[in-house]
Amino acid sequence: MSQSKTRVQIAGRIVELTAKNGQLLRDVSSVFPPIEHGIGDRFDDTRRAGLLIDLEDLASTEQTEPTEKNAPFLVAPLITKVLHEIEGYVWIDATALVINGGRLCLIAGASGTGKTTLTLALALKHACRIVCEDITLIDSQRKKVLPLAIPLHLRPGTERRVMDVVDFEAASFLRLGGWAFRADLYYTQPLDATFSTAICFLPPGNGIFGQLEARRISSAEFLRALLPISNALRTPGGPDFLNKILADTTCMKIEGGTLEERVQVFLSCCAGE
Repeated sequence: MSQSKTRVQIAGRIVELTAKNGQLLRDVSSVFPPIEHGIGDRFDDTRRAGLLIDLEDLASTEQTEPTEKNAPFLVAPLITKVLHEIEGYVWIDATALVINGGRLCLIAGASGTGKTTLTLALALKHACRIVCEDITLIDSQRKKVLPLAIPLHLRPGTERRVMDVVDFEAASFLRLGGWAFRADLYYTQPLDATFSTAICFLPPGNGIFGQLEARRISSAEFLRALLPISNALRTPGGPDFLNKILADTTCMKIEGGTLEERVQVFLSCCAGE
């Protein structure tokens, strides 16, 4: 079987994707914006040196079968692989949201801690706009958070939990399953990397979300929680950069809790309560 290939733009970088499975290639590439739509003038120099990534090789690395049904599970590793190749950018396993008045907030945490579920609830019920979901990308030279408007990957049960707290009609697009995307939920312009509020989720014990535990923490403690879920330690000046942009941020650590409880804690923290 011959190789199929296509070119996509990921975090401003031109990436050539190849795969023998043409449908897998189409499903993965459809997630990303067309090449002609850049997200910042500083990306012009990176376009000269494109990346070549084979999706079957990527699937093998992730111990996943390279089939169409597994396309959603290759998107995050693909983005991470590209980000590892870009110098001058700090990325965090986190969601960035714009809330009332244009304030920028960060929701950080390892995979499976509930970032996407909370993000959807805030976007659908409280008019927050998504700047980045799952991976927050920051240009450390310009001190800008760069938008990554890619679909949200929904884990099993996410639709039900979100629909428990938001209007049925507003959440009806989630019933498509797998991926969720609504263009009006996203904020598509770079923003100053100044976070008013930052929340870090702790992984649930034994995979079970227990009773809500939430407490304010210092920016230094928050930074320590970010280091294992970012590339800061591999980026020259990365920890110092994060320390500076978090210096005046209200930080909180959350473990457990229902979705409604998490929404209320987040909104209260943003309101300074």
